Amino acid sequence: MSMRRLKSVVSHLVPHSKSSSSSEMAKLPTFDELPHFKNFPGCAWSVWGADDQLGTVNLLTEKVVQQAASEEIKSVSSLYSAKPVSALHTILTVTGGRLGRTVSLNWPINFPDKPMFNRKTPEVKMIMKRENGMPRDDEIHMNTQSGSQWDGMRHYGLIEHGVFYNKQVLFLF
Repeated sequence: MSMRRLKSVVSHLVPHSKSSSSSEMAKLPTFDELPHFKNFPGCAWSVWGADDQLGTVNLLTEKVVQQAASEEIKSVSSLYSAKPVSALHTILTVTGGRLGRTVSLNWPINFPDKPMFNRKTPEVKMIMKRENGMPRDDEIHMNTQSGSQWDGMRHYGLIEHGVFYNKQVLFLF
Protein backbone atom coordinates (compact mmCIF):
# COMPACT_ATOMS: atom_id res chain seq x y z
CA MET A 1 0.00 0.00 0.00
CA SER A 2 2.73 2.51 0.93
CA MET A 3 4.72 1.71 -2.24
CA ARG A 4 1.63 2.35 -4.38
CA ARG A 5 1.10 5.69 -2.63
CA LEU A 6 4.77 6.63 -3.11
CA LYS A 7 4.58 5.81 -6.83
CA SER A 8 1.44 7.91 -7.06
CA VAL A 9 3.14 10.91 -5.47
CA VAL A 10 6.32 10.53 -7.53
CA SER A 11 4.31 10.31 -10.76
CA HIS A 12 3.26 13.94 -10.27
CA LEU A 13 6.88 15.08 -10.15
CA VAL A 14 7.59 13.92 -13.69
CA PRO A 15 6.49 16.20 -16.55
CA HIS A 16 3.56 14.85 -18.54
CA SER A 17 3.12 15.17 -22.27
CA LYS A 18 -0.22 16.93 -21.88
CA SER A 19 -0.16 20.60 -22.71
CA SER A 20 -2.78 23.18 -22.09
CA SER A 21 -2.91 25.71 -24.78
CA SER A 22 -5.72 28.21 -24.85
CA SER A 23 -7.41 26.13 -27.56
CA GLU A 24 -7.29 23.07 -25.32
CA MET A 25 -8.76 25.03 -22.43
CA ALA A 26 -11.54 26.15 -24.77
CA LYS A 27 -12.42 22.46 -25.21
CA LEU A 28 -13.19 22.01 -21.53
CA PRO A 29 -16.82 21.02 -20.98
CA THR A 30 -19.33 23.42 -19.52
CA PHE A 31 -21.00 22.52 -16.24
CA ASP A 32 -24.11 21.34 -18.10
CA GLU A 33 -21.99 19.06 -20.31
CA LEU A 34 -20.41 17.29 -17.35
CA PRO A 35 -21.78 13.85 -16.45
CA HIS A 36 -23.75 13.09 -13.30
CA PHE A 37 -22.47 10.85 -10.53
CA LYS A 38 -25.55 9.26 -9.03
CA ASN A 39 -27.59 12.28 -7.83
CA PHE A 40 -24.73 14.83 -8.19
CA PRO A 41 -24.77 16.88 -11.42
CA GLY A 42 -21.69 18.44 -12.97
CA CYS A 43 -19.17 15.82 -11.89
CA ALA A 44 -15.82 16.65 -13.55
CA TRP A 45 -14.09 13.44 -12.51
CA SER A 46 -13.76 12.06 -16.03
CA VAL A 47 -12.35 15.20 -17.67
CA TRP A 48 -8.70 14.11 -17.26
CA GLY A 49 -9.23 10.35 -17.15
CA ALA A 50 -10.23 7.69 -14.66
CA ASP A 51 -6.82 7.60 -12.91
CA ASP A 52 -6.36 11.37 -12.64
CA GLN A 53 -5.38 12.80 -9.26
CA LEU A 54 -4.72 16.42 -10.22
CA GLY A 55 -7.95 17.81 -11.67
CA THR A 56 -7.54 21.35 -12.98
CA VAL A 57 -3.91 21.37 -11.82
CA ASN A 58 -3.37 19.55 -15.14
CA LEU A 59 -3.78 22.98 -16.76
CA LEU A 60 -0.62 24.27 -15.05
CA THR A 61 1.86 23.19 -17.70
CA GLU A 62 5.40 24.53 -18.03
CA LYS A 63 4.22 26.83 -20.82
CA VAL A 64 1.41 28.29 -18.69
CA VAL A 65 3.73 28.79 -15.71
CA GLN A 66 6.39 30.44 -17.90
CA GLN A 67 3.80 32.80 -19.37
CA ALA A 68 2.50 33.72 -15.92
CA ALA A 69 6.04 34.28 -14.63
CA SER A 70 6.84 36.59 -17.55
CA GLU A 71 3.90 38.85 -16.77
CA GLU A 72 4.30 41.33 -13.96
CA ILE A 73 1.70 42.52 -11.51
CA LYS A 74 0.76 46.00 -12.70
CA SER A 75 -0.92 47.25 -9.56
CA VAL A 76 -1.10 45.95 -6.03
CA SER A 77 -2.87 48.96 -4.52
CA SER A 78 -6.21 47.14 -4.38
CA LEU A 79 -4.63 44.44 -2.23
CA TYR A 80 -3.73 46.92 0.49
CA SER A 81 -7.38 47.41 1.38
CA ALA A 82 -7.64 43.74 2.37
CA LYS A 83 -7.25 42.72 6.01
CA PRO A 84 -4.88 41.96 7.66
CA VAL A 85 -2.64 44.64 6.17
CA SER A 86 0.38 43.32 8.05
CA ALA A 87 0.25 40.13 6.00
CA LEU A 88 0.65 41.93 2.70
CA HIS A 89 3.86 43.59 1.70
CA THR A 90 5.48 44.57 -1.54
CA ILE A 91 8.99 43.65 -2.54
CA LEU A 92 10.38 45.68 -5.40
CA THR A 93 13.04 44.17 -7.58
CA VAL A 94 14.70 45.44 -10.73
CA THR A 95 15.64 42.71 -13.16
CA GLY A 96 16.87 43.32 -16.69
CA GLY A 97 15.59 46.89 -16.66
CA ARG A 98 12.05 45.82 -15.66
CA LEU A 99 10.38 46.66 -12.41
CA GLY A 100 8.58 43.60 -11.04
CA ARG A 101 6.37 43.57 -8.00
CA THR A 102 5.59 40.56 -5.88
CA VAL A 103 3.03 40.43 -3.11
CA SER A 104 3.15 38.02 -0.21
CA LEU A 105 -0.26 36.57 0.55
CA ASN A 106 0.90 34.79 3.71
CA TRP A 107 -1.32 35.35 6.71
CA PRO A 108 0.13 35.80 10.19
CA ILE A 109 0.15 32.57 12.18
CA ASN A 110 -2.57 33.85 14.50
CA PHE A 111 -5.03 34.64 11.70
CA PRO A 112 -7.91 34.10 11.85
CA ASP A 113 -7.90 34.85 15.57
CA LYS A 114 -11.37 33.32 15.95
CA PRO A 115 -11.34 30.07 13.92
CA MET A 116 -14.63 28.62 12.80
CA PHE A 117 -16.18 25.20 13.46
CA ASN A 118 -15.03 25.00 17.09
CA ARG A 119 -11.37 24.82 16.12
CA LYS A 120 -8.65 25.99 18.50
CA THR A 121 -6.67 29.16 17.96
CA PRO A 122 -2.95 28.66 17.25
CA GLU A 123 -0.66 28.54 20.27
CA VAL A 124 2.92 29.78 20.13
CA LYS A 125 5.10 28.92 23.10
CA MET A 126 8.69 30.11 23.50
CA ILE A 127 10.79 27.95 25.78
CA MET A 128 14.04 29.07 27.38
CA LYS A 129 16.39 26.13 27.76
CA ARG A 130 18.64 27.96 30.23
CA GLU A 131 18.28 30.92 32.55
CA ASN A 132 20.35 33.17 30.27
CA GLY A 133 17.70 32.75 27.57
CA MET A 134 19.93 30.86 25.15
CA PRO A 135 19.08 28.67 23.39
CA ARG A 136 15.35 29.06 22.93
CA ASP A 137 12.86 26.78 21.29
CA ASP A 138 9.53 27.63 19.75
CA GLU A 139 6.60 25.27 19.89
CA ILE A 140 3.75 25.98 17.52
CA HIS A 141 0.47 24.14 17.82
CA MET A 142 -2.11 24.86 15.17
CA ASN A 143 -5.05 23.30 13.46
CA THR A 144 -4.16 23.12 9.78
CA GLN A 145 -7.81 23.59 8.87
CA SER A 146 -7.89 27.14 10.22
CA GLY A 147 -7.16 30.00 7.86
CA SER A 148 -6.71 29.87 4.13
CA GLN A 149 -6.01 26.60 2.39
CA TRP A 150 -6.27 24.73 -0.87
CA ASP A 151 -7.96 21.45 -0.13
CA GLY A 152 -6.78 18.30 -1.79
CA MET A 153 -9.29 16.33 -3.79
CA ARG A 154 -9.47 13.74 -1.04
CA HIS A 155 -10.27 16.25 1.67
CA TYR A 156 -14.03 16.12 1.36
CA GLY A 157 -15.92 13.46 -0.51
CA LEU A 158 -19.49 12.60 -1.34
CA ILE A 159 -20.38 11.33 2.11
CA GLU A 160 -23.61 9.55 1.22
CA HIS A 161 -21.77 7.49 -1.43
CA GLY A 162 -18.45 7.02 0.42
CA VAL A 163 -16.31 8.27 -2.47
CA PHE A 164 -13.86 11.08 -3.16
CA TYR A 165 -12.54 12.57 -6.43
CA ASN A 166 -12.63 10.11 -9.33
CA LYS A 167 -14.67 7.61 -7.31
CA GLN A 168 -11.78 6.86 -4.93
CA VAL A 169 -13.01 5.05 -1.84
CA LEU A 170 -11.68 5.85 1.61
CA PHE A 171 -9.89 2.55 2.26
CA LEU A 172 -7.58 3.12 -0.74
CA PHE A 173 -5.66 5.89 0.99
